[in-house]
Amino acid sequence: MGITFIHPSDTSIRYAIEPATAAISDTKVVNSGTVSVANQTVSNIQPDSLLYIVGGAVKRVPLNANGAAPASRVKTTGNINACQFQIDANSYSNPDLSSFMVTTKGTDGQCGTVDDGQAIIDLSASGGISGTAWAYGTALGILHEGTSLTPQGWVSGTSVFWRAPTSQVQYVMRTNAMQPITKVVAGNYIAIVAEYSNKLTMWKVTGTQTVTETVLDPVITAGTGWESIGYDATSFYLYRNSVPLASCTTASTWSVIKVNIASPAAAQVSTGAGCIASASMGTNLLYVSVLGATANNLLGLNKATGATQIVQAANTTDLISVLTSASGIHEMWLALNLSTNPSYAIKMIDETGATLKLVAPGVPMAVQDPASIDMNLSENRNHFIYSNGYTTSLAFGNSTIEAYDAAQQTTTALGSITGFGSTPAFVNVINASTDFTGGIAIPYSSGVLNEPFTKVFSVNTTTANSLVSTTTAK
Repeated sequence: MGITFIHPSDTSIRYAIEPATAAISDTKVVNSGTVSVANQTVSNIQPDSLLYIVGGAVKRVPLNANGAAPASRVKTTGNINACQFQIDANSYSNPDLSSFMVTTKGTDGQCGTVDDGQAIIDLSASGGISGTAWAYGTALGILHEGTSLTPQGWVSGTSVFWRAPTSQVQYVMRTNAMQPITKVVAGNYIAIVAEYSNKLTMWKVTGTQTVTETVLDPVITAGTGWESIGYDATSFYLYRNSVPLASCTTASTWSVIKVNIASPAAAQVSTGAGCIASASMGTNLLYVSVLGATANNLLGLNKATGATQIVQAANTTDLISVLTSASGIHEMWLALNLSTNPSYAIKMIDETGATLKLVAPGVPMAVQDPASIDMNLSENRNHFIYSNGYTTSLAFGNSTIEAYDAAQQTTTALGSITGFGSTPAFVNVINASTDFTGGIAIPYSSGVLNEPFTKVFSVNTTTANSLVSTTTAK
């Protein structure tokens, strides 16, 4: 599937960047923004350029029109055997100083295998881009430099490599006698929580390019397979199942902990029977969808006290999950009777559990990226995009795409997916930090997409009936 641009000045025209036959393996938007070091915020976030991987090359194309055909402005690393974007170091204050870590094919010539390598993608002025094999051990995460808050510190198993103009400056965290960290579980601009030797540790920036380590309680943080729920100004929130989710049994258990950031220490939030299938962070609650022996309940865990409540009770044939916002108003998705006669609904809920809006049938599609972020919060989004009218027979076909503003508690009907008759359609809407965005609708039969009949459309998430399909290709 290719790449197409639409300009808001004429939404009837689509500009081909890559043909429909191109095998695009991944994409990444580079953003600009105004960074406040004093407030740890980024405002006025705007798309700067699009990075995408095709044929082993990473390419860059500007997202700011200058009158030239977009395809003529594409620049490339050339074939570096790139597979997927892995770690972002987006420099909002100067996007041309951004870097991105990608995975690369190993000697077996395949992506996603044990011999995969890494390459660092560096951006430069005038839309420049270059790719270089990463030669400093496996990069696991990123830290921000302590003075400017720019993402410059690549985290490896034993060190932090601070980016310099032409090299990487090594800051050693562990000697050969110490086990390396193996996975960055969670991180914000100032700290990471990582796994090593069946427990967790925190690395925290304490100076311009200085990092200190605090090994966390080995009993509370015992085990591997920890996953991030989110973070706020005080803590990281993590969960772990006693077994992999696919192996969950009646004997399985789950655990949720929090790790204080200012004074690194781990504390138990809650535990229970079953396995957590998904988790998200609200304002005062953590939402966990627990698969159990007799029920699959959505639980709300109080971040401060650990008090647990059943937000939505469900059968073992149901799956309930929550997408959270920064406003304390969240999107609950109910997938019911999955083993027999599936049905889908959306509830907009507050943190008391009250239903503010019901969409039935409804299916989530996207959560719009924020135009400003608080770097001390993992969740800054407020706009949910979803399908109102999704059916098992037509999927997204003939449904209406709606946008819900959680901060204002208002709904905007953007338009309907039509033109495919009785054929079901798959629809995807692109996340963007701007209200103007786009998407595609593709009919399918017997599980096969009929790409020649793809519709490319644009919407403005704040404007009713703004969905417009393109009619002209350039």
